[in-house]
This record gives sequence, structure tokens and C-alpha cells, in this order.
Amino acid sequence: MLKELHAALPAADIRRARLFYHDTFGLEPDEVRPGSLVYHPVQGSAFEIYETDDVGTVGTSQMGWLTDDLDSEVEQLRARGVVFEKLDIPGVKTGRGVARMPDTRTAWFRDTEGNLLCITQLPSGPTARLKGDGAGSSRLRDPVWILGLPPELLTGIPAV
Repeated sequence: MLKELHAALPAADIRRARLFYHDTFGLEPDEVRPGSLVYHPVQGSAFEIYETDDVGTVGTSQMGWLTDDLDSEVEQLRARGVVFEKLDIPGVKTGRGVARMPDTRTAWFRDTEGNLLCITQLPSGPTARLKGDGAGSSRLRDPVWILGLPPELLTGIPAV
């Protein structure tokens, strides 16, 4: 039986990646293994950063969070040096790093290893159904695979 969401993100430099997730989100790894770090930001979800030479080749979203206040999250992340991606996808408007779609707003950015991450705000209410207390920002929810977004948003997102 499936129990926990577990994303795996590659890193060329695991020390640099650890600093990014600490300085950007206030996260410390719960498990430190040779060549990998495992984080459990909220109950029922985890992500691992593993050291490899094969990094930065995926052009799609690799991990994302849900939030109740995207504008505040974007502002806080910008203050920590995060640069948001600009989209060039028909039907999607990107302004100040935030893509607006029917009933959804999303901001994409890359970590120090080139992994494409995002934060999504759904219409009022859905994130309230998610359980768990996140580390770092109290508004960020479980890491999620971005389901229910138009398929064109999951591929070919160019870096700025």
C-alpha cells in the first residue's frame, strides 16, 4: 500500500543544495545519508536530494507545494534571492513571475541544482483539506505532484 509521497531531486553539489533548502525554506534534513538528504516537511510527504552528475536535464516541474497565499510566498522567496521563471505558453499569462490560469495561480523557480520547483494557489478552500504542519513557512503545504494543471504547463517551461 502506498503511504508517503517521496520526490527525488538530483544534485551535483549536495552541500550547495542543502544550503539552498535551508536558506530558502528554513528546512533541515531529517535524515543524512552518504550522498543523500531526506526531508519530511509535513506528515505523509518527503523529498530526497541525492548527489549525481546527471542534473538539470528535466524541463518539467519536479516538485511543488500548495499554498493559501501565493503572493506572500513569492515575495518572501524573492527576498531570499529566488528568481522566478517566465512562461511563454499560449493562454497562460505570466506577470511578476506568477502564471494565471483558470482557478489556479502558479510560480515556478529553480533550485541551485537546476530542478524546476513550483508553488501553486488553488481556489479558496482546497488546501484547507490537506493535513500536516509544515516546517519553515506555515502557509506552504505538502509537496505535491502538480495534478489537474493543463499538460502544456508540465513540459517545456523555459528558464529566464
